[in-house]
Amino acid sequence: MGVQMSVDYIDKKAIRQQESEEIKTKCARRPKIKNAILRTYTRDDLAVQEVEVEVCLVSQIPSFQIVGLPEKAVKESRERVRAAILNSGFTFPIKKVLVNLTPADLPKHGGSFDLPIALAILMASDQIPYREAMAQAIWVGELRLNGNVAGHQLLGFVVQAYRHKKTIVLPSTMGLPEALRGVSLYQVENLRQAADLFVSDGRKAFSDPRIIKDREDLRRVDFSMVTGRVWEKVACIIAAAGGHHLLFQGPPGVGKTLLAQCFSGILPDLSQDEMLEVALIYSWLGESRLSHLRPLRSPHHHITPAGLLGGGSPLMPGEVSLSHQGVLFLDEITEYAKGLLDQLREALVSREVNISRVNKKMTLKTKFQLLVAMNPCPCGFYGDDDKCMCGHLEVKKHQRSISTPFLDRLDMQILFDQDEEKGGRELAKTSGEMYDKYADLNTSKAIKRAVIEIRKRQIARQGVLNCDLSWQGCQVLVEAARAKDKGFAALEKSMGLQGRKWQKTMTVARTIGDCQGVSVMNASHLRLAHGYTGQT
Repeated sequence: MGVQMSVDYIDKKAIRQQESEEIKTKCARRPKIKNAILRTYTRDDLAVQEVEVEVCLVSQIPSFQIVGLPEKAVKESRERVRAAILNSGFTFPIKKVLVNLTPADLPKHGGSFDLPIALAILMASDQIPYREAMAQAIWVGELRLNGNVAGHQLLGFVVQAYRHKKTIVLPSTMGLPEALRGVSLYQVENLRQAADLFVSDGRKAFSDPRIIKDREDLRRVDFSMVTGRVWEKVACIIAAAGGHHLLFQGPPGVGKTLLAQCFSGILPDLSQDEMLEVALIYSWLGESRLSHLRPLRSPHHHITPAGLLGGGSPLMPGEVSLSHQGVLFLDEITEYAKGLLDQLREALVSREVNISRVNKKMTLKTKFQLLVAMNPCPCGFYGDDDKCMCGHLEVKKHQRSISTPFLDRLDMQILFDQDEEKGGRELAKTSGEMYDKYADLNTSKAIKRAVIEIRKRQIARQGVLNCDLSWQGCQVLVEAARAKDKGFAALEKSMGLQGRKWQKTMTVARTIGDCQGVSVMNASHLRLAHGYTGQT
């Protein structure tokens, strides 16, 4: 009995040793795996996301797979990458090539993944050395079959790299806007040059970037082109200084459109961050807009809701986004489709537009200043008995095409008259000081300097422009005015202002006070503000 147990114990021990040796043998046969990771950018609707391109080479049956939600153009990069590697004098590994694009749940679009995929394959197959600095750079470019690097609509990626202080590698065919001269970048003509960057650890530069100068200044109109209309100019200064939305109403030919086209030229220049923010939006249209001048957009009245607010597939920015940090001018607003302008109310109040889709919700920034123009009646000469041929019902129908809630969002209104002296006479009675102070400012450059100084006073006092004052902020300023000027309190009570009407009148009055350089607004400022807001 004892002998039998000893034999069984020895057999089990031998079996365990044999199993252990088999496991070691299998581990020795396990395919060798080599990895490499590079970084690139991809478009995520109207934003830019960083993507890690991870390549894994496995000693298995040769194949080439790309995972991580690649769309068709990205999947087709397998053939472009294979041909470019071979035509550039490198060897394509005879192994299983697995490419993973992280984050995996983000759809990947376009052909700009070709270059980082090819370089990661070369790095994983030990054909080029690993360099930390180059591995942390952003690689963007589409490969031709002969190994040349190409690409289009890459400006958004350059802007993103500039904002995040990253090094980016681009095709040599791409010109660089002058405003991005300080970006850290390399430009390569082909895959061989890109590989040489790893060999030299980025010390080898192949060419200086081609700088493109922005010519937008030549297309701007100037306030010097506007003859007369002094009070209308003063109203534009007030609106520009406080960031107030403005309505031009009057007969045809009095200069409404010309004043609106001049308006963006008197606004302060964009800061560097604002300019890059605007450039990123325009880059998705294939436009290179890197200018410190604020954008001016003037869409036709047949525009669709998607064209105005943004939408489509893929998502494209609308006019409210393209005028971000600038001016949106809507001419002949009575000609727009019924209800279209009401869709702007959210953008005017919250400075953003929320677009909801089946699987995603997006928020687009829409911080713009709205200028609108309209005729008072179908023929445009309402009040002139010699020229106006419109009936009472026609005038009412014309004016009802613009909803009251939309007009309520507009802070100021300028009523033009054929006789400009008649148009400014009533306002001159209200406050001649404004006329005396700003009547001699005849150029956009001079007016811009005045607007910048006025805005500085507002920022120093409350941190925001008057148009962005909260209800509580208005209350503080109004309480100070009531305490200092009893006439202000009496006039405010007689006007019977409530709600949004009260708030926009007080913010305009505060801007008028800033234009005159006073620390506390008074009754004359309120009276003039009511003259500009009383009809909106």
